[in-house]
Amino acid sequence: METDIEKALAEIRRISNGSYCASLDKFSSTPCLGWEAKVRAGEFGKQEHEAHAEANRLMGRHQGMHEALGIIRTALTSPSTQSE
Repeated sequence: METDIEKALAEIRRISNGSYCASLDKFSSTPCLGWEAKVRAGEFGKQEHEAHAEANRLMGRHQGMHEALGIIRTALTSPSTQSE
């Protein structure tokens, strides 16, 4: 049976993975593709900027959640936690 902590960790992992996948989807969308050529041609506009900003936000969310998950796991498995 899963403990509340295990359920919370699984939920953090789910959110992290979902954010990672969503960021990859956004990065592979038309507004994000070929940004170098769009910048050179002067065609990098608001739509492209917003798409990149959202993709970067999602990737940042993934990275933050992933880091938090590691910190929590470390705390749960530290010797001081085990002795309580």
